[in-house]
Amino acid sequence: MQILTLFIVALVAVEHVGIAFLEMFAKPDMQAKAFDMPLDFVKSEHAQIALANQGIYNGLFGVLIMLMILFFTGSTLKNYSYPYDALHRSCGPLWCLYSFKEDSLFTRIACFNRFDFGSCFL
Repeated sequence: MQILTLFIVALVAVEHVGIAFLEMFAKPDMQAKAFDMPLDFVKSEHAQIALANQGIYNGLFGVLIMLMILFFTGSTLKNYSYPYDALHRSCGPLWCLYSFKEDSLFTRIACFNRFDFGSCFL
């Protein structure tokens, strides 16, 4: 099931990158046909700027999805029981630094010992 999920997510990432190339680098007649817009509108300078901006967004989104697949697969996915556990583990030590009103070194060390720092850098 995990492989199927990763495959579908990778397809979404490739789709985003493909749409980004259409928005940024395709000729106006191809853009008009792909996005079902009038050709005279697509040829205008404002529409080209808007398509390029949207292409940057889609391209970066696709690249970030691919990077997440590369960095957060395998043992990293199995270590986290729910999606916010990664955020909890990475932000938890910061919470230890700023959450206690008393400035007790023992209290802060006890708080830091609750977090597994090794899993933060997998």
